[in-house]
Amino acid sequence: MDKKTQHTVSCTNCGTPMHGIYCSQCGQKKFSKHALTITHFLQEAIHAFTHFDSKVFKAIFYLFAKPGFLTKEFSLGRVQKHIKPLTLFLLLNAFFFFLGHRIFSIKDADYTYFIEKYPAKQKIFATFKESHNLYEIEVAQKFNVKKEFYQKLIYFIMIPLFGVGLNLIFFNRRKLFIENLVHAIHTFSWYILMLIVVVPLVLVISEVLNISHQQFEKLLIYIILCIAFIYNYLSIKRIFSFKPVLTFIYAIPVTLLLIILDIYFEGWLIFKLTTLHFI
Repeated sequence: MDKKTQHTVSCTNCGTPMHGIYCSQCGQKKFSKHALTITHFLQEAIHAFTHFDSKVFKAIFYLFAKPGFLTKEFSLGRVQKHIKPLTLFLLLNAFFFFLGHRIFSIKDADYTYFIEKYPAKQKIFATFKESHNLYEIEVAQKFNVKKEFYQKLIYFIMIPLFGVGLNLIFFNRRKLFIENLVHAIHTFSWYILMLIVVVPLVLVISEVLNISHQQFEKLLIYIILCIAFIYNYLSIKRIFSFKPVLTFIYAIPVTLLLIILDIYFEGWLIFKLTTLHFI
């Protein structure tokens, strides 16, 4: 009998004969008793942590230094060496809420803010207060708790909508929807990072200059609009290899869509979803 046949090893995961270190069917590494030692376990854990950590920092670097690079890499099939788009977004989204609420203590729009912005809806909360025999402060507390829940999930609605918008804007560029969706995920990942830097900075400047809340919002929107346009211009240019004029033209609707979704539509949708609990 041939020696090679005698030493053929089957994959412990799927049973496929293995002819190398990794299984050609499921990708599992060849098993050995060494894998059950404490030393090997610790080595694997350290490698996984450092490898994952380096991917995160590389992705953050690319988002700022090379807009559109990660999206183009995905479209070219170079996915293994980069952190998965959704994983990156989840990490940054969690970090954004932790940093904003725990470190900088940034106050979000609350019950009072929304009631002033949508006075016509005040009847809904007044009826709820009377029917449940509650005080105004109790209604406000319930509203804020529900609102915070939707606020944490809102980007999971915004990103697919932005992806659909990109699909419409670039409909003649023969991009699959998943490519536009990944483009949207990377854009919002960058957007979160940008907000982490810009919002506290503008907040400090407004406090020093004694700028009112209304002026602060306008200033923040203008700054975000300018930065987002620059990012989208560079991102679109790298992804599609457009000439400068065409890139500029496409960057306008992409940036407007991003700003409209996040600054205007997001707040309205959060309020609408939260209000459903009081009807």
